[in-house]
Amino acid sequence: HHYNFVLGPVNDVLRGKALLVDINCQYGVGIIYFLALCFKLLTIPLNYQSFSFLLSTLLVLQYSLVYLVMRRMFSSQFFAATALLLIIAANYYSQLEATLPSTGPLRFGLTYLLFALFVLRIRSGSRTWLQIALYALVGLSSVWSVESFIYTLTAYLCTELYTLLWNPSELKHKIHHLLSLVGGPAVAIAIGHLLVALFTFSRAGAWPDWSHYFDYIALYSVHEFGTQTIEAWHPWALYIAVYFLSFILLLHKALFTPSANATPFAVIAGLTGFGIVQFTYFLGRSHHNNLYHI
Repeated sequence: HHYNFVLGPVNDVLRGKALLVDINCQYGVGIIYFLALCFKLLTIPLNYQSFSFLLSTLLVLQYSLVYLVMRRMFSSQFFAATALLLIIAANYYSQLEATLPSTGPLRFGLTYLLFALFVLRIRSGSRTWLQIALYALVGLSSVWSVESFIYTLTAYLCTELYTLLWNPSELKHKIHHLLSLVGGPAVAIAIGHLLVALFTFSRAGAWPDWSHYFDYIALYSVHEFGTQTIEAWHPWALYIAVYFLSFILLLHKALFTPSANATPFAVIAGLTGFGIVQFTYFLGRSHHNNLYHI
């Protein structure tokens, strides 16, 4: 039944309906159009087996992005491979259930792609197109789903702002750079929503009504449908302790040891913010599946 929440809207899209007009889905907008495009272009049947295959393929790609990030950040290939094996063991073999759409790459893949672009930007001689790609990815996440947007935007801001904080350049230069870091994603978000509005109007003859989406999101908020309140004493405390310790150490390093090379620490700052905002979902839905991906 977890697959039905996604396959139902995808089926409606393939039959001519439009999201935000006559389709409701709590998992997002861009994500449903993306899956509909995959089923159409790949000419695979719209069933549980094909969806499971598609999720598994995306999960392999997500693990590949994680390995790319670790391999670029650290010089040891052994460390990167070992860490990846531990991540796979914790995320895959520890769960008895099938891969769920809500706890996999459909929700978190864009953020890991963002980190991959960051490490490529660091290693690449040409940064302009990669910076534009980062802006575009944040814009895409804003129409993908509200969860992906929060995760991706937080990761982007934490990584870029930490790089800016670490940089020993003058305050005037930092302010000028800050304007572009904020303005770039803002323009990308506006363009993304404009394209969705035009696409929806051309498809359904009506402008998108975002209440079709946010009303469903409200049903899954704290104290509403599906709520599982958090326990006061539980191993979750170890998870969040790691992130806050990381936050404190990163702040100390940025304030007292500034350097022009913030390469690995900026990405770690992004991962720290990413993990903290992920944890907020566990607060209202304290199922063990929501700890694995954190």
